[in-house]
This record gives sequence, structure tokens and C-alpha cells, in this order.
Amino acid sequence: MCVIKLPRDVFSRRLAFLFQLSPSIVVLFCARALRAPTTAPSSPASSSSRRPSLRRRRRPTRSPDSASPSLTRIDSIGGVRIPCAYCGVLAFRPSHAVVSSSGVIPVAPSLDTTGWFARDPSVLHRVGHLLLRLPYAGIRQPRIIYIADDCFELSKIPARRLTQVVKKSVEKLFGRQVRHVNLENYLSSRISGLSNYSNGHKNGDSKFPLLALCNAMRSLHKREFKDQHMEWINSVKPAVDARIVSDLSEDGDSDIDDCQDVRKEARSALSELLKDDGILVIPTALGCPPKLNAKQLSSEIYNSQTLRLLSLASMSGCCQVSIPLGTHDKCPISVSFIARHGGDRFLLDTQTMYTTIQEQGEILAKSSVSSKQAMNEEAAEAAKDKTIKQCSLRRTLWHQQKIIFLIAHPMYQSTTCPPVPTLFGILISHIPCNYGQSNIAIS
Repeated sequence: MCVIKLPRDVFSRRLAFLFQLSPSIVVLFCARALRAPTTAPSSPASSSSRRPSLRRRRRPTRSPDSASPSLTRIDSIGGVRIPCAYCGVLAFRPSHAVVSSSGVIPVAPSLDTTGWFARDPSVLHRVGHLLLRLPYAGIRQPRIIYIADDCFELSKIPARRLTQVVKKSVEKLFGRQVRHVNLENYLSSRISGLSNYSNGHKNGDSKFPLLALCNAMRSLHKREFKDQHMEWINSVKPAVDARIVSDLSEDGDSDIDDCQDVRKEARSALSELLKDDGILVIPTALGCPPKLNAKQLSSEIYNSQTLRLLSLASMSGCCQVSIPLGTHDKCPISVSFIARHGGDRFLLDTQTMYTTIQEQGEILAKSSVSSKQAMNEEAAEAAKDKTIKQCSLRRTLWHQQKIIFLIAHPMYQSTTCPPVPTLFGILISHIPCNYGQSNIAIS
């Protein structure tokens, strides 16, 4: 992520807030953040060796684990979804332009939304109704729930750990099965403008559609950010990291009209898939929060894969809710539900699923631990049995070899051979103690 040193004035603080920037450098709020003398907020569930999900700022700020029941923040390309996924709390990104942006300094107007997060599903629901100004209406249950298999293939968390919880919850609440969809195949057949952002990948390549959608989002984000703030940057000339200056100074080949066309086609494609009562399930983030100073933070592959997951809601303008599923390797993990653009009420009303999903996540985590313990115990017993068998076999072979030696002994072949009990006494006197001499009786 970017490293920025800015003067202590109000515009600099605003720019610091806005700099979720990054066409090609920033990994949103999870990578290297603004250098400031204050301490960054910590995640409520992540290890101290992991990178905090909210960046440092010039003044103290609250993180999702603070005492406040709910917080709001701008989400352009993940500014709400990623921090909450890494902190293990609920997050909601509304449909584009549904919540008023009056008084908000824009980052990239075509992508900006005012999202919010909370620990309690009921709080998330009430805040949503207030911000969206929704009148009372009956609750509609989802009719179809799709699991995007190709998106879960990107995740660093085992897919079963994430999808099994959703499947069990849907079966318990609605008595129906989820459906599986290959989202990249679906998008490639419905968004013709993706070919302009392929970066050498051909249509038909399994990695093509989401990568192209991600590239279109980054181009749009970069162009609109420059339009909004480049004049101020050039006039004030703040001390900005050289990588950001280089990135902003590059003129992309894509036209902003092409990006807008991709946005419209993406919205139409997902609306056609989900209709009024469908939900798309994807992983919120790639995996566990990156460790401090991890090399992956500056990896273009890691950044690109993270933004592919985020580009679905950002480019289509659809609403998305991030739901925590517990922990993996002692770090929070989550999945996201996406509904069509304008389906915010419907998605908020699925809060009845949140508690069940979290319960199923705890059950699966406990069963996984129990299964692992049982497997370890079985492996220990098997190793013990194997050791006993090997010792018994070695003892038998040793006895046979000793008896053969004694039978071949000249003393045994002579006429003055000692009686058999004496022979066994000689045999036993040469057997090591760990071969169970005391267990052999001589009569």
C-alpha cells in the first residue's frame, strides 16, 4: 500500500481519508498505511502479527472493534468490505447512488458508496433502514442462492470451510439446496466490453472475465480520482510516495466511456442473473489478513486477485453484505452476499440468516477440531499398534535365531548335552531385559 507524508492541514487529512487509492499499488486498507505518530486501530480477532485493517491517521479514529454500535465509511473499491472482513464484523455496501453523497468528498464518483458496519445484525439492519430511508414492508425470503465456485477457487481458505456453512444454513432455514454457478463463464458471454481490458488474456480463458472487470475498475478509479484531486495535488505538492506519483502520471489506454459501458453491462448481467430475489455468494477477501511487512502486500498478483472479488459489486453497483464465519488459523474469515442493484431492502432483510450462518460456522469449526483430534488419536493408536507388532516380530525373530544357534552348538550335539530346561536357561540369560525375560516361565 501507499506511504504518504502530508502536512497537518485539513485538506491533507481529507486526502489521507480518501487515499483508498490504488489502481496498481494499493491493497486497500490492509497494506502499508499512512505513516502517522498515532497507533493504528487493532483488529478484535486478528493476531498482533497481522496487519491492522484500518489505516493510521493524523487524528485518533475508531475501528470496527470500538464501543460504537455502528460506523460509516466510504467504499469505492473495498474501503468498508475488506476492513470488516479482517476484523470479523458485519459490513454493508449499498447499491451505488442509493445513499445520498451530499457533503462527502468524492474519491471516484462512479464507484463511491457510503457503507457501514456493525457487530450486531439488528444494528446493521436499523442503520440501513435509516440511511436508505426505507418505508415498512414485508420481508421477502431469497428464492435462489448461487455459490460462485470460480470465486471460491481464488480464496486461500479451503472452499469447503466457507461454502459448507452457507449450504447448511440454507437447508436449515429454507429447506432447499443452493445452486452453483461459474461466474466468469456467465460474465464473458454478457459483457462484450471486457475484451478491452484483457491484458493479453483471450476470451475463453478461465481467468479472463474477472481479471478484465478488475482492470476496468482500476482504470475508472484512477481516472476519476485524478479528475477530482490531481489539480489539488499539483498545487499543494504534498510529499507522496514515488510509486503513487508514477502511477498517477501514467496515462492509460482505456477511454472512460468504455469503462462506463462495462459498468452498465455488468449491472445488467448481474440483475439478469439474480432478478428480484436471488443472492450471489462469494468470499469477501482472499484469506486471512496479511502479516506485518508481508511480501504479498506489494505483489501485483495478490492485489489483482483481491480486487477481482471486490470488482463485482463496485463495477455493477450492486449491494453487498459481508458476514463473518468465525476464524481460520486464529484469524477472522467471512463470505459476502450480493443482490441486484436496488435490492438493498431485500439484502438487509436476510439478516435472519446471519445468526444461523454464524452458528453453523461455529458448529463446523468445532466439528473440524473434533475430527482433527479424533484423527490424531487414531493415528497415535495406529502408530502404537505398529510399534508393538514390530517389537513382537523382532522378539520372535531373535528367539528363532538364538535357538538355531544353540541347536547348532557342539555342546547340544554331544552326548553330554544338558537337559532342555538348561538350554532355555542359557537362552534366557542372553535375552535383553527389554525383550520381556521376566515374562518367560521355566518349569
